[in-house]
Amino acid sequence: MNNIQNAGHQLYIENKEYYQKLAAYIRYGSWLKSESEVEDFLYEVREDILDAQKRGVSAEDYFGKNPRTSADELLASLENKWLEVLKIFGIVTSTYLFFLFATAANSINIRSMLIQSIVITVATLIIFTVLKKRIYTKQMSTTKSRVKLVLTVLALGLVTVYDLTAETMILIIPLPYFPIAILFIIGALAGTIYYFKLPKERRVLWQIGLVAVWSAMIMGVANHIIIPFLANV
Repeated sequence: MNNIQNAGHQLYIENKEYYQKLAAYIRYGSWLKSESEVEDFLYEVREDILDAQKRGVSAEDYFGKNPRTSADELLASLENKWLEVLKIFGIVTSTYLFFLFATAANSINIRSMLIQSIVITVATLIIFTVLKKRIYTKQMSTTKSRVKLVLTVLALGLVTVYDLTAETMILIIPLPYFPIAILFIIGALAGTIYYFKLPKERRVLWQIGLVAVWSAMIMGVANHIIIPFLANV
């Protein structure tokens, strides 16, 4: 990974800007691709730009004046791996459990957890798609795209409202504090270590999640330990 970062510093400003946009577009659109394959692929792209640069050829001349088309072709050349969606779902579910812990809940509604995790996963993928499109365009390209986005958001909102208002006790399991706290601390530390091992350009997608996890941890400790202790003093 250090080779990737060092190579990036050798690019001329215009080539570096071209590459950074191209890389952001590919990363936001690569949620069905293997993360390691995407990063290896981007490294090869950067090396190609460096080689072209040494020959006096700009990134725009090498990849074309329509980088979005080039990026779509690059994405299409990578194999789809549907298990990557499960990885995102797992991260979302873990974050959901962190915040459940933060609210001092003593049980988990499995049905609600699954519904909310699916909703958040879909919403996350929508955000990635919108951010990807806005790399090269300042607004949604067509009315059809806007309508699809609005309808999807409304559908997710209705599912969320239904889940929050439905009165059901299906699949309720206890949430023991200390074992869960230990697991969450280990998970938070592992996520933090992973974050700092990432190249700087890849940390953006993880920053919000990392802040959310540690905020939930602090809230959980406060709700489970500090507030009960102060109440009994």
